[in-house]
Amino acid sequence: MDMKKYFGKFLCLIAAAAIFAGTFQFAAAADGADAIHGSFGDYDYELLDDGTVSVTYYRGHDSDVKLPNLIDGKPVTQIARGAFAACSAIKSVTIPDSVTKICSSAFAVCDSLEYVSIPDSVTEIEMDAFYLTKWIDSFEGDFLIAGKGILLKYKGDSPSVVISDNVRVIGCGALSDHTELKSVTIPDSVEIVDALAFYHTGLEKVTIPNSVTRIGESAFSRCSGLTSIFIPSTVKEIGESAFSLCDELTAECRRGSAAEAYCKENDIPFEASEGEDLPPEKEEPKPTRTGDIDGDGEITSNDALMILRSSVGAFELTQSQKSAADTDSDREITSNDALKVLRFSIGAIVSFDQ
Repeated sequence: MDMKKYFGKFLCLIAAAAIFAGTFQFAAAADGADAIHGSFGDYDYELLDDGTVSVTYYRGHDSDVKLPNLIDGKPVTQIARGAFAACSAIKSVTIPDSVTKICSSAFAVCDSLEYVSIPDSVTEIEMDAFYLTKWIDSFEGDFLIAGKGILLKYKGDSPSVVISDNVRVIGCGALSDHTELKSVTIPDSVEIVDALAFYHTGLEKVTIPNSVTRIGESAFSRCSGLTSIFIPSTVKEIGESAFSLCDELTAECRRGSAAEAYCKENDIPFEASEGEDLPPEKEEPKPTRTGDIDGDGEITSNDALMILRSSVGAFELTQSQKSAADTDSDREITSNDALKVLRFSIGAIVSFDQ
């Protein structure tokens, strides 16, 4: 027997057992609260307080699942914790536009699941909703964005990441464990930085934009190189252990803000100031030297790689980076620009005019 395959299946079984155990406890707690349950075709469901339905369990064996938008005449708005967990027959799932929330482990360990259609109506996707599925592990490109602007996962390896402005939520664990990640640009489209979003990354300095209202639990935990983070007064909620094990961190915030109160309560060094919600000391834009895309003062193969990834749509450059990347001044960022930068970095050319 192939031991690697055997070990993989063994891990899946352990994960499935843990999920089912958690789901059982969750259901038991709900029953204790006099929740109303029912069955509809292949689905078990729970009636929520607002009169809508949460799908709690799937008993079918279809490979292509299309969830109903109504059950017994009531709109389906939620897929409960572990509802489809370990359903190995499922290859594709279509979620109706009545659904607004997908709970933790909802489709975890569905090891044949390759395609998921999630409508814009979905505003919340909890931790590990698609854990150990082919869909979450083998998507194309560097970013997986689903629902209403929820960044579910990043799988690139760049030290500098620019999050696109169609992202509303940086999802649970979306960039966690990317220790190569040194800097991130968060656009003002982002409203929530969810739990574990940047857990155990190599981030050094972070600016949270004014659009953000919530930072989740352990969002920046174990970022041991993080020395500075600016948190605007628009952030009203900061989760437990959001900055735990960030021993070099000094937070920048506004007087009287939730961030100042959080820092005081959790013994986090901080500097509080009056004024508008902008970093107290804004960094001057880095010089746009042609070829120096990451702004480190050198032209290396990493700059060439950033240009190449941008040219195929896997990475989005800022405007100043685009100016530095356009080596032939044709107002387009192509593989030719990447090649020129690479040749310059190894000394094959000494000018971009060659």
